[in-house]
Amino acid sequence: MSQKDTLEDIYTLNRLVAEFEKRNVHVIFSTLHFWGGVLFFLKDNWFCYINSSYPPKAQKWTLGHELGHFVLHHDSASMFTDGIFPCAESDAEWQANRFAAELLMPKPLVLRTINELPSDNLKKVFDIARQFDVPLDASAWWLRELKLISTKAYQYLLSAYREI
Repeated sequence: MSQKDTLEDIYTLNRLVAEFEKRNVHVIFSTLHFWGGVLFFLKDNWFCYINSSYPPKAQKWTLGHELGHFVLHHDSASMFTDGIFPCAESDAEWQANRFAAELLMPKPLVLRTINELPSDNLKKVFDIARQFDVPLDASAWWLRELKLISTKAYQYLLSAYREI
């Protein structure tokens, strides 16, 4: 990773942390053994733990996901964990994924970018992940949700490529 990339990662992570701080949520980077992140309410305070052993782009996705939980669901539950799981639109995990995707890969920018890419499904996913600096599985999930790649391509990517 170049110094420029590192500074951009830090800037993006700091912007996301600032969004939590505006909402009085304490963000802590620490090694987590089971999750990329967890958001919970304890003793009148909200806490968001982010797995510090994950790469910056995974931390960024997790921050976006957990911010989605806080914005959309903080008054309906007291604990959320991260994840990209196949689920229905009514599910809190799907909604948090959608929030993170719209925040980090805005649909209009993805559509504009995708029109300039080759039609190969796998290449689209890799290129979008690289251009928006998000994990491959997040890019694949979002492109499938936007119906820009097939479910078969999405399933192949999830089974063949693991970044973490």
